[in-house]
Formats: sequence, C-alpha cells, structure tokens
Amino acid sequence: MNAQERTLLRDLAQKVRELAAQPQMDDLRKSWYALNDGRPDRPLIVMKFHGVYSDVYPQPVCEDPLAREMEGAFLGLLTEAGWKDDRVIEPEFPVNLSFSFTPFGILVERKQALDAHGKPTMGYLSQHVITDLEEDFHLLGKSTWNIEKEYAHKQALFAVANEAFGDILTVKYRTPAPSYAPATALVELMGMENMLLALCDAPEHFAKALDMQTDDWLEFLSEIEARGLVVQNTDASYVGQDSYGYSRQLAEVGARQASFADGWGYANSQETVGVSPQMFDAVFFPSIARYAARFGLFAFGCCEPVHPLWERSLSRLPNLRKVSVSPWCDEEAIAGSSAARALCITANPRPTVSRRRNGTKKPCGHRSPRRRGPRAVARWKSPSGTSPPYMATQPGSARPWTLPAARRRKTGNPETGYSRGHNDALPGEWPYPWQAIHLGIACRTGSSARRSSKVTRWP
Repeated sequence: MNAQERTLLRDLAQKVRELAAQPQMDDLRKSWYALNDGRPDRPLIVMKFHGVYSDVYPQPVCEDPLAREMEGAFLGLLTEAGWKDDRVIEPEFPVNLSFSFTPFGILVERKQALDAHGKPTMGYLSQHVITDLEEDFHLLGKSTWNIEKEYAHKQALFAVANEAFGDILTVKYRTPAPSYAPATALVELMGMENMLLALCDAPEHFAKALDMQTDDWLEFLSEIEARGLVVQNTDASYVGQDSYGYSRQLAEVGARQASFADGWGYANSQETVGVSPQMFDAVFFPSIARYAARFGLFAFGCCEPVHPLWERSLSRLPNLRKVSVSPWCDEEAIAGSSAARALCITANPRPTVSRRRNGTKKPCGHRSPRRRGPRAVARWKSPSGTSPPYMATQPGSARPWTLPAARRRKTGNPETGYSRGHNDALPGEWPYPWQAIHLGIACRTGSSARRSSKVTRWP
C-alpha cells in the first residue's frame, strides 16, 4: 500500500466515523435491539442493492489488493449511508470471519453469460456433473474447506486496516450468520429437474446425500469453533435477509470463547418451491432442524414462499426469530399463525414498477399494495389482542426509486436510459426488475401496530 492509498483509506474511515457519531445512531441501535427482542417501537427501513453493482456503487481505485478490498467496503457502506435508511453506522471496520464451504468436494463450473459487448453479466449456466443420482452417487465425496488459508488472509487484512486507520475506527472481527441452503448444492450438481426426479426415483440416495451434507456442515462449524474463530454476532453483524443481529436475548460471552450457540444462524430453501409441504417436512426439514439447533437464534427464508411450510415444519423451530415473507408468500396467513410468538416477519415487496394509463407509476406483482405491509399484520390479532413484531426487507421500496441521472447508461432509450441488453429493462419498467433494493418495516404489537402502520405510504 502506497502513501496515496493510505491517505485515501484514512479519509474514507473519517467519513464513516463522522456518520457513526450522529445522534440518531443511538436511537436506531435501540430500535434494532427492540425489534429483534420482540418489542419493536417503530418501523425500520433497510435498503440494499444486489445486482450490477458498478451501476450504483463507486468502483475502488486502489491497486494494492488489501487496500482495494478495504476501499470497496468503505465505498459500499458510504453509498448505502446516503440512502438514509435505518441501518446503524458503527464506528468500526469489520473483518468478517466467514469461510467458504464446498459441498461434496465438487466445485461446480459455471458458464458465464455475456452481453452484446462481450462483458460478463449476472447470468450463468452451471455445468452439472450428476445426471442420475443413483448411478452417479459415487461422485459425492467429503465436503471441503480451508479455514487456515482463508483466516491467514483475514489476519493480514485486520493488521493492515489497524495500521492504516485503527486510530480512527475500531477494527474488529465479526461472525456473519452462517448460511445453509440444503437444496442449493444439489441443484448446482444436477439441475432442478434432475433433483426433483431424484426425490421420487432415488429417495434413499437423496436422503443420504442430504445427511452427508448436513454432517459436513456441522463438522465445519465445529472446526471453526475449535479454532476459536467465532465472535458473538448479536450486534451489527449480518444475520441474513439483509438484517442485523442486535439482540439481548442471549447472554454475553464475556471472557469465554464464543460458540455458534451464542448467536444467529441462517438457512433458506428456495429450490424446494416445487416440493409439497409433506415432502419438505419429511426430506428437507430434518436437515434444517439439525443445523438450526446449533444456534441460539435463527433466521429462515429468502425468496421462497414460507406459508406452506409454517404449521408443519418451521413453527417447530424453537429458536426461530426471523422469517422472510416474499411477494409469493401469503403474508396474512403467516402474520395470523405466528401472532402468539416472538417472531420478526421480514416482508419483501417487489421493486418492479409499471405505468398506469394516466402515466403514473404503480408497483407490480402484489395482490394489492394496500393489503401488504404493516396494515395486513395489524388486522391479525391473537386472542390476547397482540400482533407479531413485523419487519420487511427485500427487494423494493414502497415508492419508486431511480438511479441518479449521472449513473444512467445513455443508450438511446428515451424512457429509461437503459439498454434492454444490459439489464432487460423495458420502457416503463423499473430499470432493475430482478434486483433487490430492500425495505424493512417493523410494527409494534397490540394497538400501537395500527398507529405504526400509518408510516407506510404506498404510491
């Protein structure tokens, strides 16, 4: 790292420190603790962007690899801070203790899609290695990981960050909630159709493959714990669903070494949307339950509808505290059935926008915008008269949001300024229909839920 890069990083660190010193951060921190502990005091908004990052986030200019990595982290944080949502900016620079895990020891190759100019896009095609699970079962080996090598890189990053701007920000290790998706690896290995066929044609081999993967995951977590590389993540750590782990429900570890039982874990099962609730409960849920038992608090779900899985499966997880409600989920059913327990419902409005005949914009993909969000939850009451804590994240904002004009790609499209080949945007559509700009809303329980719900303004 040269002197110019060091000065740049210190300037960025100073900007983060100034943001963290704002008085509203204390109030936001209290609200996050209240939300995750089942006593939310007001709606919380979280916006995140997932997709063509170069169109939204400034690109780093540092050439040194570690300096470039730190600069990228700063630029991402400062860009999102400009959206003025309810994320807490901490006076810290986190080094995440997350490690890669290769299921069955098979690194699946991907064929990347290219745009008209030969530039890689988000699209890809996995090069499947299994055609018939029963015949190819011998290809499934022991899952692999290399904690020692990856930790060496994190130690180097920690040391360089501490030397460069440790007097401005506290450099600290964090443990994001480990993310487990039991069906994802199988879809990568054999494709969706072959995976669903294997459920029927080779149920014993399928169950054995899931057990192998889950056993390896638990061994992986145990090794991380044995190396002393777990930090309690009931703070600003990422815990899935673009939310944060602030909570006082678990005892502080103090001087002892933390374990995964002292914090959050996360799982989803997006690839099983074509599986019946009965089959999910019999085949997939045992693996998820075994995994969830390793953690003190647990979050489940991403884009999959969870309402078919709730009564039979998910409601049996005693440590479940966050559940994702996507646009494909029956939000009211979840709100009603979960009203008696402390559960943070994360609802995910869709960002796609179309145009009415009068030229105004309206959100697409919802059954009825005014029936979603806090209003829906407020109508559902348990016998005691309370409704569950409620939060939304994922993809979208209640109001249309557009990129700054300077960031738009001027490609001759007079309505959007974006080329269809770049991101499939059609005239009158949201420029990034498949990307996630996350919105989070939390409502109080009881009568206050009605008052809190008025914060939401649908177009």
